[in-house]
Amino acid sequence: MKYLIIAGVLIGLAALLNSCVGDAIKKPTRTFEEEVLLKHNLRDNDYEFFFNQKNQEWKIYQGNHPKAIDWSKPVAVVEGDYIQLPGLDNSIRTYFGVVSEQDTFILSERRIALDGASNFRDLGGIRTEEGRYVKWGKIFRANRLSDLSKTDLRTLNYLGLKIVADFRYEVESRKHPDKVPTGAKYFQYPIGDKEGTRYLEMKTKVRQGATAPEVKDMFIGIMEEFADTGTVFFQPVIDHLLAEEVPLVFHCSGGKDRTGYMSAMILSALGVDRETIMNEYLMSNYYRYQDNRSNYRKGRLVGIDKEVLATGFLVKEAYMNKVWEVIDEKYGDTNQYLEEKYSLTAKKREKLKEMYTYGVEELVPSIAAKIE
Repeated sequence: MKYLIIAGVLIGLAALLNSCVGDAIKKPTRTFEEEVLLKHNLRDNDYEFFFNQKNQEWKIYQGNHPKAIDWSKPVAVVEGDYIQLPGLDNSIRTYFGVVSEQDTFILSERRIALDGASNFRDLGGIRTEEGRYVKWGKIFRANRLSDLSKTDLRTLNYLGLKIVADFRYEVESRKHPDKVPTGAKYFQYPIGDKEGTRYLEMKTKVRQGATAPEVKDMFIGIMEEFADTGTVFFQPVIDHLLAEEVPLVFHCSGGKDRTGYMSAMILSALGVDRETIMNEYLMSNYYRYQDNRSNYRKGRLVGIDKEVLATGFLVKEAYMNKVWEVIDEKYGDTNQYLEEKYSLTAKKREKLKEMYTYGVEELVPSIAAKIE
């Protein structure tokens, strides 16, 4: 009887916590919408295509690299909003050319499906203001890599990672050391002092009863510091990119704050507009949903306020807006900011664009022929 009572209490507690999670952390919708959404199931190596435009014909071509897509014959022709196709044999990642009367896209999965990292994603395929696209398979962002499975490591080996840039403090990396794929060089670039004084102060304030508005202000302050006085700590990733040491992944613990700021700066340098950057930044809430629910339950068990937890686990527009505010008020515009804080002159920005963006006409023979 005693064990039945305990089991009943635990079931009731779990139900209560699930209810609390539903109230505090609602399932987010996608903020970064694309004309064609592609999802990859690594287990079966199949791909699901979701089309925003339902009433037109799409031709789909396939290859194991953006430059190796076979444009001579489509592997499928679809009219509708969905199709599922197998990936190439013996290939962890397949690339697709998707063509309609109006548009042509090069696609692969944006979120790399890993067992031990929910927020590992490719910045490839994002459109710039000049009508170009960020190259696939070159620049990745992620959460911590300490829980990677053997299958995950094989996947990252396949991606050919050369650089793993870890933004975490030593107190974080000691507790959860990265698992680094073969052939990749690991660098630790803690954002701030190695001991993570700011990070520890924030955790202490939360445990001592900080309110949700106070926690929100803390995160806004952190993003302000990143943009204003913290750029020197992010500089090494820009240096790796200028040296063309790619594929590269940069990450922190959750892949949302330090990593989110870095992504915003890289995309800005490549000519992506702020609205797109914001929408991509907010996708951490979407990809981290299950992680956030799990962490929320743990936080509630030790008595942390539910609104405080929700505020701490989620990225918010206000956080990135503080970055834009610092840039505009102190430096005038993004280009001037990148030049003063990252030494990214107009010439260096053009170099980055040449290395890490492409025009569709450069990869699709039929379009190139029309232009000529």
